[in-house]
Amino acid sequence: MGVPTSSACPLLEINPSQKEFIAATPGCNENIVILENIIKGAKHNRKDFAVVFVDLAKAFDSVGHKLLIKSLQRVKLSKAFVSLIEDLYTGNTTVVEGNGNLTTPITIERGVKQGDPLSPILFNIALDPLYGWTSWVEPRLFAKDGSLWKPDLIFRKEQKIAVVDVTVWYENDSKALETAWREKQEKYKHLNAEVTELTGGMDPKYFGFVMGARGKWLGMNNRLIKFLGIERYDTFAQKTSRLTLSLTLELLQLISDK
Repeated sequence: MGVPTSSACPLLEINPSQKEFIAATPGCNENIVILENIIKGAKHNRKDFAVVFVDLAKAFDSVGHKLLIKSLQRVKLSKAFVSLIEDLYTGNTTVVEGNGNLTTPITIERGVKQGDPLSPILFNIALDPLYGWTSWVEPRLFAKDGSLWKPDLIFRKEQKIAVVDVTVWYENDSKALETAWREKQEKYKHLNAEVTELTGGMDPKYFGFVMGARGKWLGMNNRLIKFLGIERYDTFAQKTSRLTLSLTLELLQLISDK
């Protein structure tokens, strides 16, 4: 069950947080050392700490075939390879025998093939989207002069870092909103070293995220959305705008009630 991913597909990039089926990676040992260091750090700094262990029951059996094909396409494997896997996993059926009779064929729509050397890498690819962005909400960062700063959001995935400052302006003028976006983008750039130390990433990118009155969406926000890899950012923009508009109306209602 342990065909190394890198030997099976040396050009495939798998999130480094995945430790199963990866060549030259002592997965259990490495995770144990990481967990021990985190626990020691929490005790030393007297910080609250919680650990959640999640066990995937019948992991190989849980992979849906539609999800598997979409995952192969997501990592941009060749069309020929994706078509080959799709052929292998399409139209498979099984039957159950009871009292000498067979049921009608049952279509198999999930699960990678047990004992197949290719199954571990397919499982890794299907699981990879779950290893998304790590986020920090208003982390406390101290600049070199001792001043305290709290960026609204920080995201990290592998070595990529996004620092985001969010604001809602109750006006519609596009130029004013663009000016606000650039101000927010510049606000935390002096904390480069502190952000890098907090996240363990490299070369932070800084973004404003500005919403206008009545849910007006600023096109410059798309820079962050694209950086985070959200493909349908037009839909995301519409939903965010509607949410902002709803909150604005609720705020105005509260004010009028006073």
